Amino acid sequence: MKPDILINLMIPMTNPIKLTIKERIQETPDTITLRFEETFDELPYKSGQFLTVLVSINQEEYRREYSFSSSPQTDTNLSICIKRVTGGKVSNYLHDVVKTGDILNVFPAAGLFSPILNISNKRTLVFIAGGSGITPIFSMIKSVLAIEQQSKVYLLYANRTENDIIFKSTFESLQTKFSGRFNHLNVLSQASEKWYGLSGRLDQDTIIDYLEQLPVIFPKEANYYICAPTGLIKAAQQALTILKVPAANIHKENFGSSNNQEINPTNTGNEIIDRTVKVKYKGIIHSIFVAGGKSILKSALEENIRLPFSCEKGVCTACLGTCKTGKVEMKGNDTLSQNELDKGYILTCIGKPVSDDVFIDLD
Repeated sequence: MKPDILINLMIPMTNPIKLTIKERIQETPDTITLRFEETFDELPYKSGQFLTVLVSINQEEYRREYSFSSSPQTDTNLSICIKRVTGGKVSNYLHDVVKTGDILNVFPAAGLFSPILNISNKRTLVFIAGGSGITPIFSMIKSVLAIEQQSKVYLLYANRTENDIIFKSTFESLQTKFSGRFNHLNVLSQASEKWYGLSGRLDQDTIIDYLEQLPVIFPKEANYYICAPTGLIKAAQQALTILKVPAANIHKENFGSSNNQEINPTNTGNEIIDRTVKVKYKGIIHSIFVAGGKSILKSALEENIRLPFSCEKGVCTACLGTCKTGKVEMKGNDTLSQNELDKGYILTCIGKPVSDDVFIDLD
């Protein structure tokens, strides 16, 4: 899960949206779904995206990103899924304190982890998930099955035990309803003697084995969506590389904070010095002084310029923008794909200007 973020109350924020909890659903012993009164018309979103919840606990404010478990194509009411995290202030608060009828403050939908749907598509999509990483994938699968009636969908889902499988009965129903179009495999690392499904830990070799066993699939031609802890994402990427899957066909979202210290391909080795950048947001162009070593977002917040953000770790993409001119360097990017980088997308929370003509469009 993405980490709880403590917010400095002096940092200005965009105005939140209020959502009313209609229903609490206990999915597993440590996972709940919150279904809201509100609909897509009141808070538009795409399958695979997330919203940011803002809560006050002991007079401190926290932000936390939760993926939509609802699909805009199949579900009337908005819903998010929350897994209890040991020591997690926000997840435990939402599990233990929040009840039906309560109002949550949230920020609008964000995130790039979403398929482009087309009724005429005839393709194969393979989803690989671990634990609560199933949430955005659940939303995407429902949308694809509803819109792309000629596409085939496969899910490879890893958990510890059978009790940890989120949306288990719904996936079984979907497989019956969309027989021949949807297949799913549950893999348990700590399976009981009563479990008759697949068992063991997903690694590079087992992922290859499972993919090669799937019916009517050519691994190199499929599109892949992966949402899991870092270890499973790396194993899946290694497996897909061996299978010669083009990088453009692989999409991923890591629901843990990024600790990757590798230099992003956009890193040119240019000197990090004091520079001034221009940022367009809500039609206004801001001139922001960025001291050497500071990120664009942090510099903007220090000048009381209200730019969008959430995790501040290069994970959630709430601060996504397009670099129209100049060059921005990012360390620790494990979120944007090479294709997105080639289009000029940058994250202001980890982005630092490395030229004097940087202009970023956040609109």
